[in-house]
Amino acid sequence: MIKKITLLFLFAAISCFGQSGTPKIVIAENEFDFGDIKEGVIVEHDFIIKNEGDSKLTITRVRASCGCTAASPNKNVLEPGESTSVKVEFNSARRNGAQTKHVYVSSDDPNNPKERITFTAYILSGQAAKGLDENIPRLRLMENKHNLGVVAKNSVTEWKGEIKNVGKKVLVINEIKSMCSCITAYISNKRLEPGETAEFTLEFRPEDRVGSLSRTLEFYSNDPIESKQVLTLFVYIPTPKED
Repeated sequence: MIKKITLLFLFAAISCFGQSGTPKIVIAENEFDFGDIKEGVIVEHDFIIKNEGDSKLTITRVRASCGCTAASPNKNVLEPGESTSVKVEFNSARRNGAQTKHVYVSSDDPNNPKERITFTAYILSGQAAKGLDENIPRLRLMENKHNLGVVAKNSVTEWKGEIKNVGKKVLVINEIKSMCSCITAYISNKRLEPGETAEFTLEFRPEDRVGSLSRTLEFYSNDPIESKQVLTLFVYIPTPKED
């Protein structure tokens, strides 16, 4: 009898041990850039999800951050070592410019119950969209607006930004111009191959200015569609009393 009880106890312990373990969700590619797309186009991408744990993983929910995005997994339950894909579709209708969207994947991974997938796109319409099909240079400011924050009156604030040639021919930066003497700017490379990125540096000197200001920096290039593009800068300079 004692032997039977002992064997039953050992069997139960082995069974419980065999069922123990922890699921682990891993998304190999958490970010994806669709690049330049025409307004109205629907694009899609598959994100691969893998269970790298030692217990079954259940995907309980997949939720997009906006109605323009649809996402669904091929499988909801993954055995250890098994993978599936989440297809994400993005509808660019009635949108323009830079877009950043998120998809949230919930699961029973106790250590990471919610994972976030991020995708970006730059949507073009009108003449700019036509340029996607043409063999021309295209200037892209990586930021159209930037806040320099609070700047002391007798200081020099430096900021670095980026531009990119998203066209199919060499882009030449002819000039960077500011209508305000408080801003000077220079660029590391004025000739960009297709797909190449260049860094520019600007310096802001408040001089005798105070309060909230906005100033612009103009970029002139051989981009035949948008030969002039504008970066707007915001800054706040405290008064002597505020200092």
